[in-house]
Amino acid sequence: MSPKLPSLLPLAIVAVFGLLQFLALALLWGHLGQLSPVSRWLMDNLTGTAWFYPLLWLHDLLINVLLCLPLVLLIRRISDRHSVPLLVAAVVPAFVYFNWPLLGSGIAVTFWHLAGWVSTLVMVPLAFLLMARFRQR
Repeated sequence: MSPKLPSLLPLAIVAVFGLLQFLALALLWGHLGQLSPVSRWLMDNLTGTAWFYPLLWLHDLLINVLLCLPLVLLIRRISDRHSVPLLVAAVVPAFVYFNWPLLGSGIAVTFWHLAGWVSTLVMVPLAFLLMARFRQR
């Protein structure tokens, strides 16, 4: 017998908090990019090199994973058994909301668009795995 899926209320709650989380990240990155000493160091020392964009992407992903920990804590408090549907509910609506203008616009999608989408789709699951790892210790 397959495990019972969570009711719609927890999915809706997580979806709303996922949208709020992604909105907060978008607003916060307006300041973080200017205030982070790592971002400043990358811009001062690696701009124009082949290392700049990959390291900036990795830095941003790591910061986003840490900033997603409160959302993951909410998901874990709602249900530990139904984590996959709740993770999907937290990520997919926000991803579609923030990217739908680009998805159907006919704009040429570059490698860095795809890298940004991957980052957006994996930061909450990576934060979930990080929290699960530390809870085992």
